[in-house]
Amino acid sequence: MSRRRLFPDVPPHVEYTVSEFGNTLLPHVEALISWGQDNFDRIMGNRRKTMGKGM
Repeated sequence: MSRRRLFPDVPPHVEYTVSEFGNTLLPHVEALISWGQDNFDRIMGNRRKTMGKGM
């Protein structure tokens, strides 16, 4: 899903890139982020309720 490129530096230097196949996941991740943003107030309200119960 990603490519790794190691450079012979000291200290070591590594770069990663997402493959074309990995990029197909991006719309799904963006949809999940959007859902979280759209439901942020409800999520935080539920979290506060749970924290109030000692969890």
